Amino acid sequence: NGVLLAFKIGGTGKLAKLPPIEPLPYVTSDETFTPAQLAEGEAQFFAFCTICHNGPVNPDLLRSAMVTDASAWRAVVMDGVLADNGMISFKPWLTAEQAEAIRGYVLNQAKVARESGGR
Repeated sequence: NGVLLAFKIGGTGKLAKLPPIEPLPYVTSDETFTPAQLAEGEAQFFAFCTICHNGPVNPDLLRSAMVTDASAWRAVVMDGVLADNGMISFKPWLTAEQAEAIRGYVLNQAKVARESGGR
């Protein structure tokens, strides 16, 4: 999944164009969350999630199918089932209700992005 580049002083080589990457679609859900849940989710998302999930390396949560399944989300965020992949359990810092509020906020943001034509 990587590229090693070697350069020669005075070299004239050209890199081939990389193929375009089509992002996954934003997730969808019919679930509803209260304004209080969304506000709590936003606060906790910015406190805990954006450090890793706001860039090009780790999964874009707005496009992750994991967020559409409450039990799968809980298993990842609270139970740490992906700890071997670097996604630790946040149980020491978040309650189950806060983790669910984050999920609500992510689903809501995915809806906002989808409706605004975001990529």
